[in-house]
Formats: sequence, structure tokens, C-alpha cells
Amino acid sequence: MFPKIDLKFLKKEETAVTQPIFEKQALRKTLMAKRSEISSIYGIEYSAAICSNLEILATYRYAEGYLMYFPLKNEVDVVCAIKKLLGKGKRVYLPRCRKDAEGIMDFYEIATFEDLEEGSFKVMEPKESCKRVGYFSKNTVCIVPGIAFDKEGYRLGYGKGYYDRFLKNYSGTKIGVVFSDLVCDDLPRGRYDNSVDFIITEKGVTKIDD
Repeated sequence: MFPKIDLKFLKKEETAVTQPIFEKQALRKTLMAKRSEISSIYGIEYSAAICSNLEILATYRYAEGYLMYFPLKNEVDVVCAIKKLLGKGKRVYLPRCRKDAEGIMDFYEIATFEDLEEGSFKVMEPKESCKRVGYFSKNTVCIVPGIAFDKEGYRLGYGKGYYDRFLKNYSGTKIGVVFSDLVCDDLPRGRYDNSVDFIITEKGVTKIDD
């Protein structure tokens, strides 16, 4: 049972817009604590299983490009998948947050981990000298991190909106990766939230119905 916040102090017209925001704020602390507990015990094992389960998807195996992410603490660690893709000579892209536009990120192609440097939020990002790519075809896949996902493919992120803004115009396949205990029946969502096409956990692959 997720915590509820009393919204009686809001005007009626404000409630529909702000309620998802307040609900998300309440959930983040609870679910991040749960993720931390899972990661501290099973993080390495579960992350390895998730990386293996990615390859169950033909869409993933035969993609022409891979939009990955470099994990923050307690996130699903997809570094093993990135290493494997680079070893096969696949085209791999990682996000870099813009300093001149809050909430906006671009993807840059990397050929090696030496192309990375510590950037925004102390996460490893591609160096500016890497090639920025502004368009991705339908034959690419984007691996989407999240604190939690629900059964309709909507995610709970950190509230900065980077992925929501990017995914709005992304035409490839969206794949959410998350520990199975953080797949919820339902999560609060706002008007700009986007769902993924598949959810991958350590237990397997779930296709999200249209």
C-alpha cells in the first residue's frame, strides 16, 4: 500500500495537475530505500540476469544501435551489456545532460569507456569530443532506467524529466530495466510521462500491451 498525501489544501482545479507530482515525491523515498536494500544483497546477481534477459529479445539482439545509460548507485548495472556490445563492434550511445538547458539530454556515440568522464549528478557521461547523434531510427533500442515501473510500462524516475522529454520524440523500442520487486501494479503519472514497450527484470521479459 503506497503512502497517500492529503491534498485538501489545494484548490479543486490544481489537484488534477499536482496530485501525481505529490504522489511521486512520496513514493521516491520509499521505493529508493527498497531498491537500495535489494541492490545491497542481490544487485550484482540480478543485474547480470537482467543483462542476459535483454538478449532474449530479438529486437535487442538485432538492433542497429543501442541507447544505454551508465548506472548510478543502486540502479540496474548494465555495464556488462555495454561491454558486450562494444566488444561486438555495435553502435552504443550514452546520454550527456546539457548545461545550457535544464532537463534536456543528448546521446553521444562511444567506442570505449575511455570516451567517458564524470558529468552531471556524478554519473559517467560521454565527452563532448564524442559524436552527438540527434536522430535515431525505429531499428534502435533505448534501455530506460527507473526507480520503479508499473505493469503498464510507466516509470518512476528522479523527477528531473530527462527521459520523459527525450522519449517523447524517440521512435525506437523502449526497454525498461528494473528489479522485479519494484514492478508495481500502478504508479502515479503525469501528462508528459511515457510508457516503455518492454520491461526486463531478473525473472524475464514482459511485453507491454498497447
